[in-house]
Amino acid sequence: MDERPSRKTLLSNTLYVFGGSAGTAISQALAGILLLAFLSKYHYGVLTSAVAWIDPLRRLAVFGLDVIGLRRASAEPERADEVVSTLLVLRTIFGAACFVGVALFAHLSPFETAGGPWALVAAAVVLLPTAVSTSLQVGFQARHQNRRLVLVPLASGLAQMGVLGILYAVDAHVLWYVAAVSTTELVNAALIALAAKRTGARAWRGFDPVLARSMLREASPIAYSYLVVMLYKRLGFYGVEATHGVEAVGALGAAVQLSAPAVGLGGALSVSMGAYAASLASRRDFAELRSAAVKTVGKVLSVLVPLTLLVALAASPTAARWAPEYADAARSFAWMSTAGIWMFVARTTTSLLVALGRARVMSFLVTFDLLLFSALAWWWIPLYGAEGAAMATFAMELVNASIQCVLVWRFTRER
Repeated sequence: MDERPSRKTLLSNTLYVFGGSAGTAISQALAGILLLAFLSKYHYGVLTSAVAWIDPLRRLAVFGLDVIGLRRASAEPERADEVVSTLLVLRTIFGAACFVGVALFAHLSPFETAGGPWALVAAAVVLLPTAVSTSLQVGFQARHQNRRLVLVPLASGLAQMGVLGILYAVDAHVLWYVAAVSTTELVNAALIALAAKRTGARAWRGFDPVLARSMLREASPIAYSYLVVMLYKRLGFYGVEATHGVEAVGALGAAVQLSAPAVGLGGALSVSMGAYAASLASRRDFAELRSAAVKTVGKVLSVLVPLTLLVALAASPTAARWAPEYADAARSFAWMSTAGIWMFVARTTTSLLVALGRARVMSFLVTFDLLLFSALAWWWIPLYGAEGAAMATFAMELVNASIQCVLVWRFTRER
């Protein structure tokens, strides 16, 4: 019996994922606006700097296991609970290890960071609930049940904004704002676990060492890719802080935060396409895979491109009128928001390449991306500050998306 999801299932699942991811992106943008209103530019820079230092470890803690878990659970639905249970153990171990590593580094390292060692520890708290929430979510994605989670991002976003409001009301120290970044993942973990219990899914089916070793071997090249991607995205923050100070980091952080909705769409489609692409790739149904990807991406771009360009053009006049101290952030936002278009394409093609079993190709590509971004950032950041980092991101993502599209076309040709 052919249990692969139909085109209708793909489109329905995509819409639900878009709804959830749009909620996440919008709530992140609103939380960013609240933080900009509640914190001074310097303290916002402290928060952004701490998060930037932790983000590569967030990718290391994932280790590419979520993608492999989704692929395994989609290919073998009867073992989905077992895969999710093993994934949960692995992700928890990696998350806890990275958190301990951050705590030790923060207090033993001779390097000084903005906000001090406790800012890094506060930012690292997010590693723990993320291990739970993303692992449990794989089960819903593999079964194409994202509709059950569509309201979770909205609830977690409202919870985070409520926490930020309380911190502002009590005039809390900036470290509490850094720790509040974890609020969304804490709420996500609780709500997804509750949804899993209601659907009868068994989140704990023991730990399969053989399955775990197999998943780790398969995830290794993806883990490298994820870590390098996050590293070159964070290099911009490190370079800006070193050459222009913490306030400039705040400007770049504001631009990244406010451009999150466009980037979130890329994550939505890549999540939705992942299970479907794995199913088609296992049957070597490349024609249908390419057709579905092209049509879905095309429809999203027809809406995303004009809206992104409109917002990008309005950024500088809006900042000049309402927040002149963030003029540099507005210019950076214009570059980052349009770079989100290329990120959207690249994240979708990445999910297709992984489904096609080409994870090792991605390892070489992200290494090239790292070298390209480093060269551009080394050139532009000293000249243009936060805007230079955003310009380097735009150029690198354009090249990256173009190369990945060529690779997907090549690997999905009829053979």
